[in-house]
Amino acid sequence: YWLHTGYLTIHGEKMSKSLGNIIPLREAVKKWGAEVLRLWLLSAHYRTQLDYSDEVLEQAKSNLRRLKMVVEDLRKIIKSNTPPAKVTDKEMKIVTMVEKTYMEFHEAMSNDFNTAKALAAVMELVRIVNRDIVPSEMYVAAIRAYKVFEDFNQVFGVLDDVMYGVAKLEHEKFIEELVDLIVRVRGKLRKRKLYDIADEIRAELRKLGIQLYDYPGGKTVWRLERT
Repeated sequence: YWLHTGYLTIHGEKMSKSLGNIIPLREAVKKWGAEVLRLWLLSAHYRTQLDYSDEVLEQAKSNLRRLKMVVEDLRKIIKSNTPPAKVTDKEMKIVTMVEKTYMEFHEAMSNDFNTAKALAAVMELVRIVNRDIVPSEMYVAAIRAYKVFEDFNQVFGVLDDVMYGVAKLEHEKFIEELVDLIVRVRGKLRKRKLYDIADEIRAELRKLGIQLYDYPGGKTVWRLERT
């Protein structure tokens, strides 16, 4: 269960029945979803004032989307690669950075349940994954980062659907393989400098909610953008 003992305001004003600005919990859950509300609660220390507004809830929604996409990216790397014979110095440096965020998370939680600081450490890990692990498909770093997100979710419980949702259904696997194929074909078109067609493919996939990210060296990563 979750408990917040600081003042709750709405758009900077005190929330109270007399002012008629109370938002029933059921309505808030219906509008934002339980996971978004939980992440919003975690973004502030439990003894501090917390403001309810569309802006801060949209930010929580955006952060949750980023967290889920990163977990899915790590799963893809782990699934499509094998352990290297030797871990490079560059990857070991990234693993050390991952460990640092893990320690910061636990130190924050041990210091008066400072969820705001703990969440900041997790979002720093998101940046590390997107900047370093995904572009280079670092298998060992991906394994460690995924474990950190598992531990984070054991405490905060906002990633259950992507962590434990159920094994992918056959049609989901088919769609994933189909998009992989389209990305490979697009990569060949780009090598032949047929950029107009490659850009058209990117635009059409975007309409379907699939975003392509091109990295130096010709590597492309795709993500299903969550709403």
